[in-house]
Amino acid sequence: MTHRRANRSDRIAVVVGIVVAGLLGIGVTVPAIAADSAPLARAAGVEVVDIDGGSLIDPTPTAAWHDGPAATADAAGTGDVLKLNTTRTSGLHVSAGPDGAEATIASGTFTLRDRPAVTFTDLRATCSPDGEQTVTFGHLAIGGTDVTAAASGHLGWSTDLPPSVYGATKVLVGSTTTDGDGSSTTVGLRIEAEAGASEIWRIRAGSVTCAGAAAWPTPTPTPTPTPTPGGGSGAPGGSGTAAGRSVSGVTVTAPDGTVLIDGQPAVRGTGTRTVATARASDGSPSVATGVTVSSDDAGGSDVAVSSFQQLPGAPTDPLAEYRWTALRIAGLHAHVDTSGAMTVTFDDTADAVFANGIWVNTSTDVYTGLAPDGTPRVRIDFGERVRHDDGSVTLTALHYRDLTGEYPDVRLGVVSIPAQHSGGTTPTPTPTPTSTPTATPGEGGVGTWSAYGVRTTGPSDVSPRPLVGPAAGTAATDSTTAVVGDGTLGQVSASDAEVHSTRDRGEARLAHLVLYPGTRAAVDLRDVHVVVTPSATVVTTAGGSVAGTRVAAGAVAAGTRITVPGGTGTFVLNDQQTGPRSLSVRALRFTDVAGLGADVTAAVVTTEHVRADPGGTPGSGGSSGGSSGGGPAGGADRSPGALSGDGSSPTGTSGSRARGLAFTGASVGAGTIAAAVLLGAGGLVLTVRHRRRRAR
Repeated sequence: MTHRRANRSDRIAVVVGIVVAGLLGIGVTVPAIAADSAPLARAAGVEVVDIDGGSLIDPTPTAAWHDGPAATADAAGTGDVLKLNTTRTSGLHVSAGPDGAEATIASGTFTLRDRPAVTFTDLRATCSPDGEQTVTFGHLAIGGTDVTAAASGHLGWSTDLPPSVYGATKVLVGSTTTDGDGSSTTVGLRIEAEAGASEIWRIRAGSVTCAGAAAWPTPTPTPTPTPTPGGGSGAPGGSGTAAGRSVSGVTVTAPDGTVLIDGQPAVRGTGTRTVATARASDGSPSVATGVTVSSDDAGGSDVAVSSFQQLPGAPTDPLAEYRWTALRIAGLHAHVDTSGAMTVTFDDTADAVFANGIWVNTSTDVYTGLAPDGTPRVRIDFGERVRHDDGSVTLTALHYRDLTGEYPDVRLGVVSIPAQHSGGTTPTPTPTPTSTPTATPGEGGVGTWSAYGVRTTGPSDVSPRPLVGPAAGTAATDSTTAVVGDGTLGQVSASDAEVHSTRDRGEARLAHLVLYPGTRAAVDLRDVHVVVTPSATVVTTAGGSVAGTRVAAGAVAAGTRITVPGGTGTFVLNDQQTGPRSLSVRALRFTDVAGLGADVTAAVVTTEHVRADPGGTPGSGGSSGGSSGGGPAGGADRSPGALSGDGSSPTGTSGSRARGLAFTGASVGAGTIAAAVLLGAGGLVLTVRHRRRRAR
């Protein structure tokens, strides 16, 4: 009997196969046989599972995307479903589309019986087609203890709740699992109780899933017209294509490199995204409201920011919004056209940007705010343009830098444009026709190079050595110095320093760079090398250490920031400053305005004019000396000397009427600050007016 049934089953299978084959052969589809493909992106708000694995709250809300426009969904919130347990949330929003998935929850409180409450605000979980996942919180607390700094932005963070009669319970942030098809799911906040012991077994808040990179459709490139000889902008990503372009609203980065706001919102390719509020993940006072970014099929991109505030000291300091450390921005708009040119505007230019204690002039490319001693402490670039080694370009509507290294870096309106691979060529810049090899900022154009080995001010003053100016015509200029430093002071030393300049290439190299040995700010780097051409910038070292941080051999990423432990100074490796017609690249820059009053640059190539600074410490021969020029503003003379062991002050000057330190205004009383606020005076201002806003 069994054999007959088996034969009958085989015959049925054969018949079904023949029928199906016949239907497929004549073009008839068989829906029951072909399963629906899984979505490329999906997101869910909150899900609660009971002790038996049943659903107490189904995933709410949900969104899934296969193709076409992005899908979104919202829910006002969730409530309690069991006595003595809390499952309350508010302001749920999810979206899924061509740039990935996102889930946000404005606030929530989860309490499992006999266990401490887990409370949060501004939960945000994202995943993208390139496999990147992020999870951040405005605030996260467990049993009243703030764990925001430890958990926000740290995928895989977890902690155990105190023991309970209902079993063990774990809280997890950013837990990620990968399925067999390559898709990955990240859960913003997960509470996992002991199966079979707790009334609520599992809570998931903010879940996002993205398919593996291979599953995503490849964007169809837009044909690029053949450039007309002598014409065209030569801008990467031009020709009206949005493929590969990305746009983000707000990015805030702490001095130690921690990302506090991770480019919210963001669009890759085409589309529009909006966030009502973006807050720093560690609870620090950086917040933006009303931020919208978009890119269209033609290749245009737009960013709008209703407001942004960064107020160190708030809310305990009642004058936080008026101090020089405050940054306030209102009504910013940026547009990038199809050629890759950015235009930045404001709703009200008179009250658009407040920084360094004053309302800033927004009609320039660069604003530099000075401390009372005349030292630059704030820099804002409008329409900043950075070209990377691979030919791609990053445009930033507003880039705020605190030059003291104490407060976060802020970027509003960042548009990244991929390199153009259409076979077009980049025009070769024409050198300034001049009888002497002198580079004038903004006139020489990128490709007219000066270069030097080391320059320092502060406890040790060393003028730029060796130094070469821009080459004339096809000639090359070179200079070599065996040792550059401050002689017997022993705080600055660079050996076998070489610099070169031709019309289309600038180069600086130091065989061995040593700064402030034996202190927290000590530097020991080998083979520091910078090469800059009109199309590429390369900074490399053979490795070493900076302020106790190991630096690996090889290429150095632009803008690598290292803060002196327990101090006020900051190192930046591969420091790049750009404008529409200028470029400066420093292999290393160290600034410590508040402490040492020091500014050190090493291995520098620049289009700016570099003065030899006669009167500084000689740059070779091992001799020593101090500055013979004017001291810092206010009449305080510098008194060079070796640094103390903690790297905080020159030996023999600490406590001696601040003779070895630049005046920073730190002794100004509260009454003086209040008077300055009432008078609207926040510091000296240096406005650079020689560049146009519109970056091309």
